[in-house]
Amino acid sequence: MLIGSMLLSLFAARDLYLAEFGVSIALGGMIGAIIISFFILRKNQNITLISYVVIVLMFALNIYLIYNVDINGAGILWFLSFPIIALFLGGSVAGSIFAGVLFLYASLAYLTGFGGYTPYSFDFILRTLGIYFFIYIFCLTFVIIQNTTQKSLEDATHELGREKKQTDSIMHNVDEGIFLLDSKLNIESSIQII
Repeated sequence: MLIGSMLLSLFAARDLYLAEFGVSIALGGMIGAIIISFFILRKNQNITLISYVVIVLMFALNIYLIYNVDINGAGILWFLSFPIIALFLGGSVAGSIFAGVLFLYASLAYLTGFGGYTPYSFDFILRTLGIYFFIYIFCLTFVIIQNTTQKSLEDATHELGREKKQTDSIMHNVDEGIFLLDSKLNIESSIQII
């Protein structure tokens, strides 16, 4: 959060210098909200709440930037970063909802001029929306693979814990002797001596 706030501060200072006061104020508000969120996080340890606060703030910034376009296209760059932020902070379901709603809203705004005009060409808008969708699919795939791998690791850890408990129980109950374990670490009931 600290690095993100510092980066946003740099962007806000740049926009203030270039007399883009609206964007500078929007970024400054985000910085303040992120810093407040950081202190709330330290107090109540609720990472999910703070993640959603950051997603909503980024969503609001993107809506603002759709209608306050600068010549350098910073709004488009923030727009393209949103699926990454939404999916990694919100997970595959909530992140997809936020990213999808922004995609639909931006499509409506850029393609129809909903709420104002758009200075971008039709070709540029289609390419931008295509890139947004590609970034979304790539990040969604990554998050799904990460969640699946995490679940597999948790299942394996749980299984190993159960097997360790069983092995520890055997070690505490058997003072001496030789016994064989099968591939599932169970004691074999019959031993054949050749």
